[in-house]
Parts: sequence; structure tokens; C-alpha cells
Amino acid sequence: MGRIIKILLLILTILYGAYYWAVPALVKLPENILVEGYNISLENPKLKTGLIPSVGFSAQNVSLLNDDSTKALELKNPDINIRLLPLLLKQVDIRNFTADEINADLILDTDKTLKLGQYKLDNNKPAPSIKLHKALVEKYNLSFDNKILNQKISVTAKTESTPDGHQLITADISKVKITSDINFINNGIEINDLKIKGDNINAFASGKITKLNAKIPNLDMKVGVINSKAENILPLIPDIPNLSPDIDVLLLKQTGFWGDASGNLEIKGKADFPNVYGSVLVKNAYMVKPIPNADKATIKLAFRGDKMDLDVKVPTSPTQTVWVNGPINLDKDRSADLRITSTKDVDLKTAQIVLKSAP
Repeated sequence: MGRIIKILLLILTILYGAYYWAVPALVKLPENILVEGYNISLENPKLKTGLIPSVGFSAQNVSLLNDDSTKALELKNPDINIRLLPLLLKQVDIRNFTADEINADLILDTDKTLKLGQYKLDNNKPAPSIKLHKALVEKYNLSFDNKILNQKISVTAKTESTPDGHQLITADISKVKITSDINFINNGIEINDLKIKGDNINAFASGKITKLNAKIPNLDMKVGVINSKAENILPLIPDIPNLSPDIDVLLLKQTGFWGDASGNLEIKGKADFPNVYGSVLVKNAYMVKPIPNADKATIKLAFRGDKMDLDVKVPTSPTQTVWVNGPINLDKDRSADLRITSTKDVDLKTAQIVLKSAP
């Protein structure tokens, strides 16, 4: 029996040695890869193995190339470590990912297609099962070209690590400064503190985003806005198609939406249809242009889990007003039971302009 054990140990030692030393020495990675139409360039790629069954990859540069050789996505000095055993179950378990810099070129085309360079980002494709334990990227550069609004935005963010494992991320968008303190938890991100401050903007958020490997992650967040201008917040919201089933963000940016916003929300559950609690108040609200000789609209939203109570007051002249009140279900059905009342001689066409901004 002892001899058999020794033979087995010898075989295991040989196999482990082949895995640990021979695989990185024998496997030579190509400098260009074409995968399902994606043209990927690798500069000085290296393969390595870990003590725990895992495979590591590093390179000086990894780029996703467009047909004209420009870069849709670039990773400088990326280093990634993936566990091997979960791959047998078609799961990508990333122990660690680092990079000096990531540059990305996003485009919203005129047909509302979101692209990374020339490559269409298809939300309908099944999401791969990916679990990320830890990541650190020192710098992000993001360019966003909205061809519908003919607007271009560039964002640069930098990351600093703290001794306790937190990451302090700062970003500047025009005159707005974003600071955040995050750390990675089991298959998720904990946002200890996020602040957005700028020209008439004061917002904050904290909480957790978990189950990042699922198609729809879970949210446990608290967000708030204090005495901020809606017209200044709107440009910060990504122009991602179908980002919200309730509000057409792109339409609001095209027509314009003004108002003084304040509110606090607590968001819990799956990201597509979470339970929401809290309230939002928008005073002095209007779209396109103010209604002449009339006070501006007031919009009140009270969130009660899977329902939202809407309370809107729209003056259409010094003596005429429209009111819209009632609950809206926040589930997939999105049904509503709204009551619309008005003074006797109200101009409903004028009121409709403002009411389009409400959910």
C-alpha cells in the first residue's frame, strides 16, 4: 500500500510540475486573435500558472481593433488570474484583475444602437457567468459620442488604494466632480460613499451591488439629491437605450427638462424591478420652455415598494391649473390608476408638454 501511495504521489508531482512549469513554457500566445468577429491585438502576451489551480494572463497592451486599426478598447498592462476548476462548469471565476489604464470608445448611433467602437453591444445575448473577486484599475479614460444629440463627452477617472483594501475613485465631468469609496465583496461591490458635486448639483449614494455574475444584479442602495438643478443632472445620466422603462432619458435630453430637485430613495431587489422607498420633489418644473404668465409645475413622487404615488400640479395660466394624481405599479405591468382634474377653462395642450416629463 505504501508503495502505491508513493507511486501516486510521484505521478501527481510530475503532473503538477508539467502544469506549473511546462504549460507556460510551451504555450505561445499569438499577437492577433479573431474571435467571433472581434479583432484583438496582444502585445507581449504571457501565460502563467498559480499554486492553486489557476491560469494567469498578462500583456503590455491588449486592444480591440476597429477595421481601420483604431482602438475601440485598450487595456494597458493588464494582469488577470482565473481559477481553472470552475471553467469545467462554464463559469469564469476571476480571482484578481489589474490594469494600469483602460481606454474605451462608446458610441450611441442614430438608430439608438450602443456600440464599443464599431462593435454593437447586444443586451439580448445571454450574459456569461462571471465572478470577480478583486479588481484594481489605476486610470480610466472614457469617450462617449452621442450621434443623436451630436454631443461628445470625455471622462477621466483615477483610483487610489488604501491600506484597508478600499479604492478611492475620483472623476471629473465638465464642472462636476465625482468621488467614491468602494471595496470588493463576494461577487459584488460595496459603495461606502459616493458624492457628486458641481454647478447646482449635490447628490450622494451608498450601498451594495451584489450577484454581479447574474444577468440581473441585486441592489441594496440609498441615493439622495439635495437642492439640485434637474437640467444639470440630466447630462450625467448615461444615454443607454432602455436604461429606464419609465423615463425616456434621451427624449428629455432632446426636449430639455428644468426644475429644482430634491429627494431620498432606498432601492432594494433585482436591478430591473426593485422595490423603491422614499420620495422625490421637483419644483419649478417645465419642458421645452416655460408656460408664459404661469407658475411652473410641481411634481411629487412617493415610492412605496412596488408602487409609486404620483402628484403633479401644472398651472397653465395665472388662473388655470391641471392636477394629476394616483398610483403607478412599478412591476413589469406598469399599470396606473390616474385621476386628471382641472379648472374649467384650462388649456390641456399646454399642460401636456409638462406632463410628458412625469413617469
